Amino acid sequence: MSRPLLICSIIAYLALTAPIANEHYGWLRPPLLLFTDLTSYALLNYYWLSTRGVTLWSVLPKLLKTLTILWFFSLVILFFGYAGKAMLHDINHMVGFGLLLVILIDSVFHYSDDLVERRRLMRRLMMIGISFYMLLLTMIELLFNQLKDDPYFSFGNALLAFILVCIYARPSLSIEANTEPEAQRESREKTSEQRSENIKMAELTRLKQLMDSGFYTEHNLSIGKLARELKLPEHRVRQLINNHLGYDNFSHFINSYRIPAVCKKLRDPARTKEPILTLALETGFNSIASFNRSFKKEKGVTASEFRNRI
Repeated sequence: MSRPLLICSIIAYLALTAPIANEHYGWLRPPLLLFTDLTSYALLNYYWLSTRGVTLWSVLPKLLKTLTILWFFSLVILFFGYAGKAMLHDINHMVGFGLLLVILIDSVFHYSDDLVERRRLMRRLMMIGISFYMLLLTMIELLFNQLKDDPYFSFGNALLAFILVCIYARPSLSIEANTEPEAQRESREKTSEQRSENIKMAELTRLKQLMDSGFYTEHNLSIGKLARELKLPEHRVRQLINNHLGYDNFSHFINSYRIPAVCKKLRDPARTKEPILTLALETGFNSIASFNRSFKKEKGVTASEFRNRI
């Protein structure tokens, strides 16, 4: 549902940017306007589904769902009958602008932590590109309204949308003729795969040995810092952690070492009087707030409750 809604919204926007007088749209103009103003909402929902695997609607609390439904009906009234609609229309543009900023901020702050290469390099960058594009169009709509009826702007708008679609949907055309005998080719591919697998296993062993040695206690530990220590490219380290260890988020991978280490310290009778903050900082956490969130998410209780139970 999220992708069809996004496609319909973009089609509606492109249709309305054509240099055509408003009266020529007839009865189509209100629904086109409605879908146009839903673009930011559809984009956010599609972004959420692409990066988290669930729709935004499914995780919204009941109060926000109710407010969203009321806002949708206000948009329907706006485009199908409300006479004084200028203010509500501008408010919706500002809300849409804010939603696009949410996408951009989330993309920037979670980009380096994402370990899924395809999602990281394609979807996330695609969403950033579309968000910048929609931000630009929203600013033009708000500040330079006269541009939207200019034929050159309409042509440039359609051309940019066409380029983005081509980039996202481009097929792979790297098909080469293969004259190598099949038996020889299979033997070569098998040898190459075995060599590649041996290299991966050696790299994975180095990664595990490094983490077991306590490297996870480094403060401000990033995928780049870990890659430099292993003398491997960053994308290679992401592949190892994601494909072989099953983590799609770097923080989750690091916390899989830090949280058990903190629990071990909390169980130590000799350290029962030490502040939890001290134990957290020793293990690599930068603040008590980030530690508390991670610990409760992993264990279901706070560190203090965990210690008291022991």
